[in-house]
Amino acid sequence: MGCSCVLRGLESLAAHRIIRPYFDTITTMQTTVSFLKWSVRAQDCVRCILAAVLLGALFAGSTAQAQLMPGGSTKLGAVRPSTGEDLVRASLWVVEGKIEASHTFTLALVLEVAPTWHVYWRNPGDSGLAPSLRLNLPEGFVAEGPLEFPRPSVLGKTDIVYGYEGKVALLQRVRAPKEFSAQQHITAKATWMACKEICLIGEADLAIEVAPVTRVIPRPQRDVIDAARFTMPTALTEASRWSVHVERNAEGEAIALSLRGKDVLKRGDSQRAISFIPDVTPGVGYGEGKPVVALLEGEGENLSARISVPLEVNSANALSSPLRAAGLILIGDGTHSTDHCYSVDVALTAPTSL
Repeated sequence: MGCSCVLRGLESLAAHRIIRPYFDTITTMQTTVSFLKWSVRAQDCVRCILAAVLLGALFAGSTAQAQLMPGGSTKLGAVRPSTGEDLVRASLWVVEGKIEASHTFTLALVLEVAPTWHVYWRNPGDSGLAPSLRLNLPEGFVAEGPLEFPRPSVLGKTDIVYGYEGKVALLQRVRAPKEFSAQQHITAKATWMACKEICLIGEADLAIEVAPVTRVIPRPQRDVIDAARFTMPTALTEASRWSVHVERNAEGEAIALSLRGKDVLKRGDSQRAISFIPDVTPGVGYGEGKPVVALLEGEGENLSARISVPLEVNSANALSSPLRAAGLILIGDGTHSTDHCYSVDVALTAPTSL
């Protein structure tokens, strides 16, 4: 009776190919079902046991081939991807261990990307689409500022894109209400584009409980979040002894960035590349949009860097937003813990007034 029930269930699953991912081919599944039929007809308990052992071995072998991760989820990129969900695993976390009323706390969107694939920075570069996080907050909670991106990598050789491989955390600041003493439920939808030779869009519906005392983040996700916080760009200020101005040359307008002294440039920076990558700014383009390398002068505290970034200003494309030039100054290639970066954001006027 028991074997007959198992047999009927397997036949139904095989017909609908529900368990096909656990077998190399549908032929293997049909062979196993045929073997079980033979066992039941013979009413041979030994054969039925052998059939169960064979079925278990097939499941074990196929499970190993599917490369299951802890918790039972398939390893990213282990099967031929058909959607972005096959390539990126998304999760949402509260960074702080304690949240106080009327204070700001941080949500972290952690993206785990399949090997050899990548997702994008806020400005994807020549192609791509930046990740997004749309929050559904309880009454009284307010999102503060845009989604924050850590320092990206410069990917590609001919087609330059800016993004992340492996794991990355994107941060969103949220202010708690004036009265906050009980657990609240936050939901969100994350979207992303994962690319290699092809690009696939994915999304995930996420949820997290927010309370005055939050749960501990597992070490793997905590490491990703800590790395993101460490590599967040530092905003340049006048106190950092830097200057910026818009100049006009034979090719047109350009933003000139000048960095000088120990407050910005650190020991060893003269041995590393310093470059500028553009952000997304409506109405303002940056030539080909590729990294612009700085010219270095001096040593030590007298080290200075000058970056001249070509601008293409068209106020008609500004979408009613103020004209501005923005981007990141990257120190080094981002592979060392001492590599740092700075954010630049400069207000512009229309070309006719320059």
